[in-house]
This record gives sequence, C-alpha cells and structure tokens, in this order.
Amino acid sequence: MTSALNYTLLKLHTANPETQEILIALLSDIGFDGFLQEDDFITAYMSEEQFRNTISENTLDELLHPFNIKLDISSMADKNWNELWEKSFSPVLVDDQVIIRADFHKPPAGIKHDIIINPRMAFGTGHHDTTYMMVKYMLGIHFNDTEVLDFGCGTGILSILASRLDARHIVAIDHDVNACLNTQDNLTQNLIINCTVKHGELEVASGQQYNVILANINRNVILANMASLYNLLLPNGCILISGILKTDAELIIKAATELGWVMTGTLQTDQWVALCYKKINS
Repeated sequence: MTSALNYTLLKLHTANPETQEILIALLSDIGFDGFLQEDDFITAYMSEEQFRNTISENTLDELLHPFNIKLDISSMADKNWNELWEKSFSPVLVDDQVIIRADFHKPPAGIKHDIIINPRMAFGTGHHDTTYMMVKYMLGIHFNDTEVLDFGCGTGILSILASRLDARHIVAIDHDVNACLNTQDNLTQNLIINCTVKHGELEVASGQQYNVILANINRNVILANMASLYNLLLPNGCILISGILKTDAELIIKAATELGWVMTGTLQTDQWVALCYKKINS
C-alpha cells in the first residue's frame, strides 16, 4: 500500500537528551506522530494538510519558547521516507527474545520473535523508550487465546508481537490513515492474519471487550479516553500504558485509581514510564 501524502518537518536543534525527550512528548500532544532522534537535533513529522489545518505559528512559538532552540521547517515527499529510514534505522534487540528490524537487515539467528518493521511515517520501531518498554513488558503478559486492542497502532509493532505471543485476535486502530496503511503493510510483511486494522478514534473499537489493551500514545489522548478504555476492558483484563513522561505519571495514576484499576507493575527510563493495570470489578 502507498500514500501520496507530503509531510512537514520540524528540525529542532538541541543535543540535550532530556530536552529531546520532552520535546517529543510535547509535539506528540499536538499531533506530530513521527520522530527521528540524532545526537544534536530531532526531527518531527506531520502531514502537510494536518499541519496547515491545526498548527499555527503562535502554537509553535508558545511551545518552544521555554527551550530557546533553533527551529527549521521544511517539507518532504512521502516517497523519501523509506530512504531516510534505511540510513538511520538499526535493529533493536529486547531481552534477547525480540528483534525489531527492517527488511533490508539480515535475519538474526537464535531470536524467538523476529519482527520486520518498515516504519515510513508511523511511530513505533522499538528505538524510542516508550515502544521498547511496551515490548519488554508484553513479554511477561499472558496473551494466549486473548482478544487484544492496540490503541494508536502506529507501525503495528505491538499488534505483531501480540500475535506472535498467541493472541486469538487483535484490533489495531489509529486516527492517522497513513499509520493504518503502514500497519497493514507490516502485518502482511510478518504474515500476521489475525489482526483487523481500523481507521478512526477509539469508538471504532467498540462493540466488544478485550482481555488486553495496549495504549502507547500520549498523556492527553490517554486521559481523554480513560473511562472508555475502562469500559472496553474485560474483568480481570489488563491495560498497558506508555507514551507518558515521568512528570505526568501521577495524572494517569490518579485517573486510573479513580476508575478502580489496580496497578500491577511499572517500567521507567530517565524520562518515560510504562504502567500496567488490571480491571478487578465488572
């Protein structure tokens, strides 16, 4: 599948890893959903149409003013995305059990779960701490014969892993049509046949409940959908949440506690946190 979308690129010049992580979280909150981190800058991507319709000069000025960094804005055609990733995407190994690689990398030996991801303009290759933590935590969750919801599927990496961990069926949803196309391509590449991709907001996943919900998005989207996610989760089911800065974790914890979820575990890096909850009551 292909897309004719063009993209707006923000190049933000900072070599501070902490600042880079905070900027990724802030830009994700306003709709940017592709990121590339280098030693001395990050690049954020959004479709040109979405950028024109939703982002104003004042929005960027207010967001970036506290950081006092240089910003360059440019455009890129979708056809250049694969070439960009071929230059920058190296395989990611998680707990000696999962390898995440592009199709131009040599297949590994002795790794149980070999996942091929050709990311294009969708977030989720395992490089970012939040995706890495989701993959790591998923290895300890019971997926056998479960119904799974991948909320904000991006590249489809979590759906692919859920299938490899013996989930019965996965529903993968994303509000970005290009992410849905990318997920479908990656599902095909990995020979995954038990995943249904749906374009839209959380409402498109209604009509059933799930044993496991995977939500690697951002604070605002998660908070706005907490009650709906609770209703979509089966009793004794679990939800794994990331895309959350450590400084924002208390907001998620408070909302989850008010809903009656029980925390069963956490993972964290210097800046990011993943939270796992179980739904006890029906």
